[in-house]
Amino acid sequence: MSCSHRIFHCSCTPSFLLEPIHSKIKKMEHKFDSEAVIQEFESLTKDAKRVQLETLKKILKENAEAEYLKKWNLNGKFDPQTYSSCVPLVTHKDLEPYIQKIADGASYPVLTGKPITTITLSSGTTQGKPKFVPFNDELTETTMQIYRTSFAFRNRYFGGKVTVFVFLNGLSGCKRV
Repeated sequence: MSCSHRIFHCSCTPSFLLEPIHSKIKKMEHKFDSEAVIQEFESLTKDAKRVQLETLKKILKENAEAEYLKKWNLNGKFDPQTYSSCVPLVTHKDLEPYIQKIADGASYPVLTGKPITTITLSSGTTQGKPKFVPFNDELTETTMQIYRTSFAFRNRYFGGKVTVFVFLNGLSGCKRV
């Protein structure tokens, strides 16, 4: 039986788990256009407030069925005022019971409407101990976009090639299903 989620920590991992990352990097090598990435970033940040409001609405709509958001009784409202008045600011500690449900193999939407595909372990620099951080495919793609944008600006200002090392270490700790 296998674990329902891959749990990783930054260190080192078997190469078969890195294949999706390798293929994305390989695609980036052939198609990457730094200036196009920078233009997209600059276009999005010209009207940051509008983009942030659209992003919040999209997140709330896509995750409306998640246990966590249902708890706050948004009743199908996706506006910033309802969100900020109903959903409190929380810490990672407040989300740990939900993350544990995911790690234990919950098959329903707990934190996100889309399935969690990976749970990473943070470095532990914030409060002195590592924390589990769930990812779904969309968050993984968003993270890759952050790397692409960062790379594009470094390439513009420093030129040449930039190498980024991503080390992952497989962990055990979720219940077997």
